Amino acid sequence: MAGLTKEIRLAARGLRRRPLFTLVVVGTLALAIGANAAIFGAIDAVFLADLAVVDPERVVELFSTSEHDAGAGGGLLSALAPHSYPNFRDLRDRAASYAELVVHQNVQVGIAGGGGEPEQVTAEVVGARYFELLGVETRFGPGFRGSDDTPGAHPLAILSHDLWQERYGGRREVVGETVRVNGQPFTVTGVAPPGFRGTNALASFDLWLPLSMYDHLVPTAWVPFKEHRRGLFFGVVGRLRPGVTLEQAAGELDRLAAQLAAEHPDWNRGRGATLLPLPEARVPPFFRDQAEQAATLLMGAVALVLLVACVNVAGLVLARAAARRKETAVRLSLGAQRRHLVRQLALETGLLAAGGGLAGLAVASGGARLLYAFSPPFFADLPVPGLEPRVLLFTAGLVLLTALLVGLAPLLQALRPDLLEGLKNQAPAERFSSWLHPRRLLLVAQVALSFLILGGALLFLQNLGDMRRIDPGFDATRLVVATLNPAAQGLPAERIRGFAHRIEEEVAALPGVESVALAEAAPLAFNLFRRVLLPGQSPDEGVLVAVNAVGPRYFETLGVERRAGRVFSEHDRPDTRPVAVINQTMARSLWPDAEPVGQRFHFSGEEEPLEVVGVVADGKYLQLREDAQPYIYLALAQRPAATLAVHVRTGGRPEALVEPLRRTLRRLEPEVPVSTAQPAEELLATALWAPRTAASLLGLFGGVALLLASLGLYAVLATVVAQQRRDLGIRKALGAGRAQLVRLVLRQGLVLAGAGIAVGLAAAPWVFRRAEGLLYAGDPIDPASLGGAVLILVAVALLACWLPARRAARVDPAGVLRSDL
Repeated sequence: MAGLTKEIRLAARGLRRRPLFTLVVVGTLALAIGANAAIFGAIDAVFLADLAVVDPERVVELFSTSEHDAGAGGGLLSALAPHSYPNFRDLRDRAASYAELVVHQNVQVGIAGGGGEPEQVTAEVVGARYFELLGVETRFGPGFRGSDDTPGAHPLAILSHDLWQERYGGRREVVGETVRVNGQPFTVTGVAPPGFRGTNALASFDLWLPLSMYDHLVPTAWVPFKEHRRGLFFGVVGRLRPGVTLEQAAGELDRLAAQLAAEHPDWNRGRGATLLPLPEARVPPFFRDQAEQAATLLMGAVALVLLVACVNVAGLVLARAAARRKETAVRLSLGAQRRHLVRQLALETGLLAAGGGLAGLAVASGGARLLYAFSPPFFADLPVPGLEPRVLLFTAGLVLLTALLVGLAPLLQALRPDLLEGLKNQAPAERFSSWLHPRRLLLVAQVALSFLILGGALLFLQNLGDMRRIDPGFDATRLVVATLNPAAQGLPAERIRGFAHRIEEEVAALPGVESVALAEAAPLAFNLFRRVLLPGQSPDEGVLVAVNAVGPRYFETLGVERRAGRVFSEHDRPDTRPVAVINQTMARSLWPDAEPVGQRFHFSGEEEPLEVVGVVADGKYLQLREDAQPYIYLALAQRPAATLAVHVRTGGRPEALVEPLRRTLRRLEPEVPVSTAQPAEELLATALWAPRTAASLLGLFGGVALLLASLGLYAVLATVVAQQRRDLGIRKALGAGRAQLVRLVLRQGLVLAGAGIAVGLAAAPWVFRRAEGLLYAGDPIDPASLGGAVLILVAVALLACWLPARRAARVDPAGVLRSDL
């Protein structure tokens, strides 16, 4: 042990004597290891982190499935959907496989109290036994114990740990105090433990509220659907009874779903149910596939960066070993054992990798904050991924892998030193010129890996450009959008109608405002889906269509083009016949061979028909990547909305209008918090966060890989010039000009770079097709992206070759020949 400690000290002393070499190697490895640790930390937080649930393998999420809903609306809905409350109630009462079944639903609510301004927060409405089912104990306070789901009976609230700290100053006395939620008094009965986020890894809740108060917590328009079997609003979580397997629970669920379909054919025909264990359901199914693809893409990219870094460092270590050839040969000739030299080299490599790992943890911490900065606004409340134990173990594994990859080639070379050449201090130039020389092979691999990362970055940059050119169906320039939820504050329908009227008058009077329009939902935001039935159709024959209630100046303010009939006017009032405006896709899908204006339809559960009075151009309603979707606009005056989106067209800079708009809305109704207020172009930017993040991160990783590859190419060519100095001097003495020597070195460098590019091109189809699901459209094998990567690499290769080529051209023939005498 003492001998090993001594050898470690000798290895560390040797590295200290070469500070520049040590700094470059440790910095290179720190960058690569830190990037890997940061990405893994984000993946760990989403897919692997503890949800603070007891025996999560025994907890399952139940989903509703349908033969026709998965395709209804052109794919806007996931094939796995929530349940209706009546169906949940039947499943709970009949299922024998579960110790508990409880519903939960995310809602936006307004809170007041605790000394802060009224604000809108995210809450989860849950069954009374939710915390018991998950095995979660409140940090203090009784929670929902002793309560049940009797409507209106238990106005209780459990605060999240973060909300307790931020709004209530971390006071334990908060238990028993009153907080006003949506204008109603709720008694605080507990604080959730730190880090608890329910069963959704991507959600961040501020408080939990009981199902018994459901009618006071959700938008008024949703309340009637609680008892409707088509109201698919409720997530369902259950805990399996001891001894019950997933297969048994799934089989029972299939039988119960078939019973419900037979008993309620109008609402449940073709509807089934399925379950997923909580570790799989923690990321919502509609998002999981893309999340996994994105995680694979980013993890693959940083793994390639690590390989490039390892290849680069291995080349530096090989160069250092070559520089120490004479020292090694002398020590061997004096009787040193080869295993001691190999062990010293391995210890030096291990110390370099360990130093890179430790520095990489600092890089990972900063990288986690960078990733958090890239996250979209709807993830803004999630905690920044930290250096959790799994991340530290992963980093330790990377250090071991890095030491192996970096040290393998130098160790193999150290096992076969040429003693005679080492004592003469001559480099085996003829062997270095071979394509099988380790440093040449490493450089080719380096360029190939850099090509793949750079090509991927350009591919996603091209994809981002394609998505930016998508027409969203409205004009976002000089448009500001603010959202409010007045019904959540307990405002009755008549007061909301008066509030909306005052908004239109007051906001229109603000300087620079050209037009104001109200709607229930903002562009690219959540829309209520309704089942549309034509005369004579049964409920299971209808299609689900997104619906938005809008004011009379909506289409003018947003720049939505009218294609047929008319749009809404001031004459569309509550006492006139209900009317609707539809988009072109709905007109084509429901009335392909007839004039849509004048046609009638009704919603499932409602008998009163609506008359189509106009057709407008298609747009994008939930996301920019969606295909053409049917869409319905209702007259806001005829169907008062619980939520309001205020759209303001200005003649000046939209950013300058945001704060005056906020102040005006607060003044009109001080108890109603303004959820958001931003230029509409920021809405589009939010919709583009995924391709923009992919392009930005891959561009960052591609830049790092490109830098490392160029340094590697420079180092190889510098070695070639140094080892071929005698040959270059003779060529110059025999009449070779400076241009010829420059071309000679440039040709060697470009041949190596070209070989790496060729390998990268061969691997590109297999690699890029793995990311096809993340692209908006088009073939992932994009010639423009591949061509751009080739041009960039060739340009960088020329730059890296230029300095060694100039050095070769300045070789002094007389000095070279004298040194050989």
